[in-house]
Amino acid sequence: MDKIALLFLTMGNLNHSHFWKTILDPVKDHFSIYIHSKEGIEDPYFKQYQIPTVQTNYLIHAKAWQVLLQEALQNPENKKFIFLSESCIPLYPLELIYEHLIHSDKSQMMYGSPWWDEHEPREVIELPKEHRWGNAEWMILNRRHAQIVAEDKEIIQIAEGHIHDQESYPSILFSVKGCLDEFVYRQVTFAVKDPDHFPHPVHFDQYDNRCKSHIRDAKLTKCLFARKFDATFPEECLFSIINTPMTTYEGANKALLRMQEMDLSNKSTMLCLLIAQLGLKVGCEIGSFCGLHMKDILEKTGIEKLYGVDTYENNSIFSIAEKVLAPFSDKAEIVKKDPLDYAKKVSDHSLDFVFINSNHDKTDLISILEAWHNKVRPKGLISGYYLDELPIAQKILNYYASKQLPVYHFNRLETGFWVVII
Repeated sequence: MDKIALLFLTMGNLNHSHFWKTILDPVKDHFSIYIHSKEGIEDPYFKQYQIPTVQTNYLIHAKAWQVLLQEALQNPENKKFIFLSESCIPLYPLELIYEHLIHSDKSQMMYGSPWWDEHEPREVIELPKEHRWGNAEWMILNRRHAQIVAEDKEIIQIAEGHIHDQESYPSILFSVKGCLDEFVYRQVTFAVKDPDHFPHPVHFDQYDNRCKSHIRDAKLTKCLFARKFDATFPEECLFSIINTPMTTYEGANKALLRMQEMDLSNKSTMLCLLIAQLGLKVGCEIGSFCGLHMKDILEKTGIEKLYGVDTYENNSIFSIAEKVLAPFSDKAEIVKKDPLDYAKKVSDHSLDFVFINSNHDKTDLISILEAWHNKVRPKGLISGYYLDELPIAQKILNYYASKQLPVYHFNRLETGFWVVII
């Protein structure tokens, strides 16, 4: 069986050993565990996973990552490799994370131009400037990229002469090896800078409103883990974090996570995938235009009834839509009405989904959301796409933040696709 290797770099015991043991036991065949602990592990469950250590300190520990990978690569079943600390927790059930990651061969890392001054001692001046990068040290590697780190003898010797080598060495190495562009640019493990103790991250010791807000942000930004959970953080709340789906519908949660790694090039493909996977039967498109998008949905899904609502001020466009949807007369119905007016005639909770096409008046977006939100049944979805990403995305995010509902965003090619589960 393909496995995911969890690579822990710790000072001592995991902050929440019992929690990790509880969530690992049901999926122990899916994961391998490796721990590089500076002070050693006392917990008997995790002690068996200790590996021989190398000398590290707070500022320099890239070689610890390397020996973790060298150890994990000895097991040919390990296909993905995740770096974690003693303060990390998953944001979802491990089974869901496994399913999300194991079907993709992509590595994930957040990287960019160095955020420090080039005259600082952490700058790797021995290498050409085009190879000097900075990265978040918490990343996910596929087996090939893990092998590159494990076998490296040259770049790591250069990098370890500079402080914070773990925040430059991986991206520098992959740049030198010509494979940095193979990585999915994504934050894997969530942390947020503490304004009172900058640049250190916020520590979580209680499940208060601040923590809940940060967890919501972590899930909105597609992180799979979060860190800096102190040992004093209540364990029962950790189970609450992972067992409360990001949405109110676990099936949608799983489908959306899988979609993040798929090569989906347009809104129609993504929406059809959701409709099919969730078994949605009755829906409405706001801004149906010439009916081509409705036709795509009707052809690719098992939908039973699809309404298209548009003002159709141009009669020729309405005629085209009628012709396009004529073969689906038993399932498709075009409504030549203003979407805000027509919403008043639609019963609350009568639809499985509403799709808001970009052809609506963008200045009236909030009015459309307010008019159609309650038309969707619980566990149904509202989705749409936008061309001018930031202004529209922010309106959507702000509107649903007030309802304490997360917005999934998928940016592909020229459009942004968004989904909210009611």
